[in-house]
Amino acid sequence: MKTYFKHATFISTLLGLVLTLNLILPVQVVSGAKPPTKTPTPSGGPTATPTSSGGGAHAHYVDCSLGTNGNGSQASPWNSVTTASAHTYGPGDSLLFKRGATCNGAFVAQGSGSAAAPITIADYGTGAQPIIDGGTTNETTIALTGVEYYNLSNLAVRGGSLWGVRIKASTTNQALHHFYLTNLDISAVNHVALQRNDSGLLGIYTEGTAFSTISDVLVDGVTTHDTTAGAGMTIGGGDDWPCGVCGSNFTVRNSLSHDVYGDGIVLWELNNGLIENNVAYRSGMCPIGACSGSTPVGIWTWNTNGMVIQNNESYGHHTWATAGGDGGGFDVDGDNHNNTLQYNYAHDSEGFCAAVYDFGSGDITSNTVFRYNLCTNNAQRVVGYGEIRVASWQGGRIDSMQIYNNTFYYNPGPGVVDGDTAALRMSAVYTGNSIFKNNILYSNLQRLMRTESELAHDYNLYYTPGLGYQFKLGAATYFNSLSEWQAGTGHDLHSLTAEPKLNGLGYHGVGMPTLANGFYTLQVGSPALNVGTNVCAVSCVGGSMGTRDYFGITLDATHNIGAYEGNGQ
Repeated sequence: MKTYFKHATFISTLLGLVLTLNLILPVQVVSGAKPPTKTPTPSGGPTATPTSSGGGAHAHYVDCSLGTNGNGSQASPWNSVTTASAHTYGPGDSLLFKRGATCNGAFVAQGSGSAAAPITIADYGTGAQPIIDGGTTNETTIALTGVEYYNLSNLAVRGGSLWGVRIKASTTNQALHHFYLTNLDISAVNHVALQRNDSGLLGIYTEGTAFSTISDVLVDGVTTHDTTAGAGMTIGGGDDWPCGVCGSNFTVRNSLSHDVYGDGIVLWELNNGLIENNVAYRSGMCPIGACSGSTPVGIWTWNTNGMVIQNNESYGHHTWATAGGDGGGFDVDGDNHNNTLQYNYAHDSEGFCAAVYDFGSGDITSNTVFRYNLCTNNAQRVVGYGEIRVASWQGGRIDSMQIYNNTFYYNPGPGVVDGDTAALRMSAVYTGNSIFKNNILYSNLQRLMRTESELAHDYNLYYTPGLGYQFKLGAATYFNSLSEWQAGTGHDLHSLTAEPKLNGLGYHGVGMPTLANGFYTLQVGSPALNVGTNVCAVSCVGGSMGTRDYFGITLDATHNIGAYEGNGQ
């Protein structure tokens, strides 16, 4: 018997829908949709007013609504960020901005905290979050350059000609630590991007300082939104390629990134990271042809080791390439190792649901796991794309990529189909134990797959509504039924073609499918129940299939096909 695993995941409250479990929903357009409820923010409200006591730590206050500059005490606050920037801070110090007030100008930090006593930049008083507005003449609204051990919380950051909040090294061989950002709202950087990462709302990376690193980063309850700059959140731990010297321990959670010209959330050149309980939508808003270079994705990683990306919703992303490219929900890009994507929901993007890439022979993307995810109604604009896009080039290869127990609803947009289009476009050189197993693919296109023989397929369920089935191996070999595909390749010998009996089939609205609404669970009597395999029976990346499915149901000895492991509902 399957049991239920209670977990802390984001559940949108926008779904006030009363639907029967067998309802087939019409296509929903999200471009004008109401955005999701913001993900949970850290507990607690405004920062408690500290007292200056012991160890030389001091609290400094800023109230920019005052006409007279004081001495920085709570009774006589400073009245400008210029005065605050002139002070050098030490371990345990705090700089507190008055709630309800707006400070115009840029804050440039001087001095570092310590592991035992970080410096705090936060708020005091009551009312709305204090606003710090860098305007159009200051490059960065809040700049932490070559300093470390800082906590930033409960601030609204506006403006800056390139960056809202920017954390970076100042010299070579610096090792910077501890940057905790909570409950920030960052928007309206004034730069108009020409390419991704030339500017942004939140930038944490070393920038051109060889062998410098940043470690111990927490981004929790941060919103980045509404800018023409080149990134929502771009966060890196090193500055060389491939990452020989990298920082470690990065977490981005409970956060929101939307309506940005470039990437939504991207982490790179680091060890040990976690991206969870976030929502990213409408990245890549730069107009077609106005930006150049590599194209953006909602949530993605490159040159990392040991990333977990889970419980995120990613949707409505755009590509800015004239011929199309990227513009998808999730991406494990070049030279990533040991990345696991699980329990995510991606929908309604112009590009893919998820991609795995590798390029060049110096390093390879290895041990990527994509499991218990829902992919619905992507590939709305990019010609040739499917729900999954896997590719290698310039001598690159994909080692031990394992895609299992996902549910795909493929409904490509008008005009995207060409000779190479398929619901799963997985054209790469594979090594190691690379598999595609236990997946449900419901496709409104006859061509289900464009793949290579090195990728092992089995125990999958394929279905098209009366369109027939077509599989493509390599550049030219077509198979026009599952039986032809099985006989010609030896793949999918335990797979089947059948209507999967998915509840809420076709749903692709804003808000995570859950057990409560039942979308993409299996009906009682579904042919996908208890016919999957233990993909780790011989060997698998990580040694197990995890502990639960997408919906929070605890795994047991039997396995369904798809992202749902219950007994049917």
